[in-house]
Order: sequence, then structure tokens, then C-alpha cells
Amino acid sequence: MNVAEDLQKFMDESEHGVVYFSLGSLVQVQTFSSEKLKALMDAFGALPERVLMKYTGDTLPGKPSNVMTGKWLPQQDILSHPKIRLFISHGGLMGTLEAVYAGVPIVGIPLFADQELNIKRCVLQGFAVRLLYDDITKESLLSAIRTLLDDPRYASNAKKTSFQFRDRPQTALETAVYWVEYVIRHRGAPHLRSAGADLPTYQYLLLDVISVLVLGVVSFLYLTFIVIRTVLRLLLGRKKRNKSKRQ
Repeated sequence: MNVAEDLQKFMDESEHGVVYFSLGSLVQVQTFSSEKLKALMDAFGALPERVLMKYTGDTLPGKPSNVMTGKWLPQQDILSHPKIRLFISHGGLMGTLEAVYAGVPIVGIPLFADQELNIKRCVLQGFAVRLLYDDITKESLLSAIRTLLDDPRYASNAKKTSFQFRDRPQTALETAVYWVEYVIRHRGAPHLRSAGADLPTYQYLLLDVISVLVLGVVSFLYLTFIVIRTVLRLLLGRKKRNKSKRQ
């Protein structure tokens, strides 16, 4: 593996394994509130496992002795290391796929975009636990980590999902190369072109369907108004006639 020597040594010599923490390239951990950052450090410091953490800041206040940080880390190589036991992730698509490929359980902390859906899918597959950012405390993070590490079903499900993901006739690279060459051989492969690509804008956006639905709702409301108004007029007219007869 192409991993720096100090990083390789840190993982190889871990007696209880390694927990890998990374929230991708867009989320900077140093922007977390001091309360959340302290909760992370307190939780990591309470672990017998070593923690490898992607952190782009210059200093990390309260960093425990079992935590190693790096501004850039070779994620795919790290997740494939035999000592990696857990991945704490925001649930980005690429990181999730890399964890699935490597067969590593996930503590998911979804923050935005598709991350919530990605983590929910992993939870349904039985190899992940979801933890919301607002719920992060030392206790909640430790509970999520220990749940995954102490229950062998999560690791088993991660390996099972990895096998299912890898079990294909071609590698991802071979598949990509094949279809690129296929399109070239067939001059753009127009027979594979979706008819939806040629739809007019109003049909593509379903504006015609929406217009009919809106018209139907408006018509229903208008007719309801007419009926109610007519009924009220009849009732009021009858009351007036009754009063006139009594007088």
C-alpha cells in the first residue's frame, strides 16, 4: 500500500485496531463548536483503539495520545488496511462506496445533501449506525462506536455487503472502459439514448400534468364555493319569507 511510513507504523502497531474519522473535503472539523470538538476528543481518548483523524487545522486542542491527525490521508488505502475496524463518516457517496468496498462498518454523521439517504441505506443493510450532529456528546459517540465494535453482526454485514458489491463480471474500471468503447464503436449509440432527453421542457418538468392538477383543484374549490353560496342563499331566502308570512 502507498501509505506514509509513520501512518503505516501507527496502524500496524495498533493492538486493538484503528478507528478512522473523516468528514470529507468540504467539512472542516475545526469549524465545529468547541463543545462538539471536545466531545470528539473525550470520546476518542476513552477508546483502547487508535484513532486516525483527517484534520486540516494546525493544532487540535485536547488531542489524546491515541489520536493521529493528517491534513490529507489516503482514504482507500486506510480503509483497506487489516487493522481498520470502523469508519466515522459524514456519509458522502464516494467515502460510503469505499467503505462498502473495503467491508468496514460506519458510524454515519450526515450533515447535508445526499448524506442522510446514504447513511440510512447503510443502516438498513445492517453495517452502520446513524448519529446526528446535534446529538454528538462523548457518551453518544462512544455508544455508537462500541455498538459497532462489540456486536460482530455489524462487521459480518459489512463483509457480506462488500462481497455482494465486488461480485461482478468486470471491475468498475473495466466496465467504464467497455462502455466508452461501446459508444465509440456504435457512433454515439443513439439506440441507447433515452427518449426523455428529447422531451420539450414543459413535458420534462411535468408542467402539463401540474397544470391539469391545479386546474382540477381550482375548479373543485370554485364549484364548492358556488354550491355553498347557493345553499346559503336558499336558506337565507327561506328564512326571510317565513318572517314576512309571520308579520
